[in-house]
Amino acid sequence: MNQIDPIYIYFNISDRDLARLTREAHWTPGRTEAKQWPVFAGLTNETGYPHEGRLDFAAISLTPTTGTLLLRGAFSNPDGKILPGLYARVRVPVKKGPAILVPQEAVGFDQQGPYILVMNENNVVQRISVRTGALVDPLLVIEEGLTGKEWVVIQGVQKAIPGRQITPEKRDLGTSSAIFPQTPPPRKGGR
Repeated sequence: MNQIDPIYIYFNISDRDLARLTREAHWTPGRTEAKQWPVFAGLTNETGYPHEGRLDFAAISLTPTTGTLLLRGAFSNPDGKILPGLYARVRVPVKKGPAILVPQEAVGFDQQGPYILVMNENNVVQRISVRTGALVDPLLVIEEGLTGKEWVVIQGVQKAIPGRQITPEKRDLGTSSAIFPQTPPPRKGGR
């Protein structure tokens, strides 16, 4: 027998994600306010994460063989769109507040880690190491490394060599209010 309204979505998070959740959101599996934690889900045929639920269960220990923690989100499902056995993408927001977002193609990776090419006031390309966060299609959250005032190279990245002067075509990408359900993060960038 299956219940479909509300419906439960079980998912696992890695020990690395659990460490981030406890560090940045001050959350632990045994806390009673877990029921107030928002969870978003999207089915394979849907764009984004249109279903909002609440975290209502978290195991109190990691699975030793996989190093993951079992969580469960409860979702209202009055129209029966979410059926038992379907696969879904799940997002559990860790932080609330504004974020710096850049197009994925602006982020490069090398042996030193992720980086972004920016243009200084003299139109000279500089390499800045960054720490990336969540992927918000098609944008990537930059948690550290940028202030939001830089001009990020997003096109012609292959030709932009650190230390060389370029002739830019600046374009402000503006802001977005519908990327994270709780927060309207500003989007910074340009070319």
